[in-house]
Amino acid sequence: MLFRSDGFIRKDFDQPHGTGYQGVAIAADENYFYAAHDGMLRKERVNKTGQWSTGNFISLMRFDLASTNFAPYSKNQFESIETYEFGPGSDEPNTQNQISLAGMALHQGVLYISSRSAQALIKVDPKTAKIIGKIALSQPGNVASDGAQLLAIRGAEIVSVDPNTGNLTPRITLAGMQPTALTLDARGCVYDADGASNTVLVFNPDGDRKSTRLNS
Repeated sequence: MLFRSDGFIRKDFDQPHGTGYQGVAIAADENYFYAAHDGMLRKERVNKTGQWSTGNFISLMRFDLASTNFAPYSKNQFESIETYEFGPGSDEPNTQNQISLAGMALHQGVLYISSRSAQALIKVDPKTAKIIGKIALSQPGNVASDGAQLLAIRGAEIVSVDPNTGNLTPRITLAGMQPTALTLDARGCVYDADGASNTVLVFNPDGDRKSTRLNS
């Protein structure tokens, strides 16, 4: 949904047919709203007995914010970014129990899509939907940017990502937690949604945890 500054809904964005319904990640710039989808298709029929598996893919689509209409990259409403096998019978251990899409962020003109299948941040040109590189990231989780810095969840920690070199620098340790979502505010404070405690944890820009704990 696109909300006006006063909180009222301006537009509902419908998911196009042919895209996965089990996961979605979003990002936006001054001109477009981007959505990545992943998962099985709504009308897909899979016999989920034994060591079953099915082919999934991460799709990317965009909407023009001025007109709120689709802004397709080609004749299709969406583009395929990654294909992989999903399910307990998959040869890919990282997608036997969960989909590949773990998050997406727009950072300095590039979309970073967090992929469990690739164990990487996939760099995508938002103007063309073409892959322009990858940054290796083990146990990838959500990813976030405040325009100046790019952060990603790696297992039980948050790391700073250098988009030019691909270097990862440990930033915040999340031992005993289940980080599921990530964002930053204008001051550089980091907010992490912890699935273990069902709370949002707040960290200072230097990585120290604040006393604030937001119940979710």
